[in-house]
Amino acid sequence: MAHPPDGGTMMDTQSALLQLEQSEGCRLSWNAWPSSRIEASRTIVPFGVMISPLRAVEGSPTLPYEPLPCKGCASILNCYCQVDYASKMWVCPFCHTRNGFPAHYAGISESNLPAELFPQYVSLTYTLRTAPAPPPAFVFTVDLCQPREDLAACVDSIKQTIGSLPERSLVGLVTFGERVHLYELGYGNCSKLWVLRGDASIPKDKLASMLLLSNQTAPQQKQNHQMNDGSGGCEGRFLVPLSECEFALEAALDELQPDAQDVAVGFRPRRCTGAAMDVAVSLFEAAGGVSSGRVMM
Repeated sequence: MAHPPDGGTMMDTQSALLQLEQSEGCRLSWNAWPSSRIEASRTIVPFGVMISPLRAVEGSPTLPYEPLPCKGCASILNCYCQVDYASKMWVCPFCHTRNGFPAHYAGISESNLPAELFPQYVSLTYTLRTAPAPPPAFVFTVDLCQPREDLAACVDSIKQTIGSLPERSLVGLVTFGERVHLYELGYGNCSKLWVLRGDASIPKDKLASMLLLSNQTAPQQKQNHQMNDGSGGCEGRFLVPLSECEFALEAALDELQPDAQDVAVGFRPRRCTGAAMDVAVSLFEAAGGVSSGRVMM
């Protein structure tokens, strides 16, 4: 009968598993594989792995080239592949396809290995030559028809969300009550907003004409933004990088006040939620360089 491991052996095993998790960025639900189908059928917790692809791994190098994929299953060259240094071929451990090395691997040998074949470099960072994706966009749409305490709590929640956004992400601000207020965060001289009707939906073309939006190139938009002439594209005026408008956005949030309406007893305040949503969506449609957008209402 096998005896359970003592405390020291168990601690050593846990320490080794923790070290593997830190070096690989992966955590398995089981650290041992069943030796038979009967043992696998008796396993209550299913086999799985939790992967952290953006985890910062200490000591992991950044390679100045793109990963080498398998032509059969698109898996990446790694330290578990079988390599034939004489014929400059490697075998995929998943589909067993033989692949050739490209020209920049011509000098590899058993004594001159690339970084992806070292056993200690299970997780690597590659430099991709593809163009970076456009930044995401977020439009905060705030309801002003609420008590002052609820509005203050909403503003605090928005500020916490802003603190977790990437600096390159585009942000916009729309408030609504009886009317829609669209803030031009890219206007640097003072706080500037556009007041729009809330009792009807504004078509996209008409809204672009009202806001003086024009289809211009990025240098022209930047030039108009610097001159503050009130024209140009949506990006740089209503959708601005967070790193450039964080102060203006927080200042606009601090100035928000509940919508002043004369509400009769037994009636709710008038809200133009649909019109505010249409304006926020129109900003995404007018911005050409946005990879993804989200209306935060």
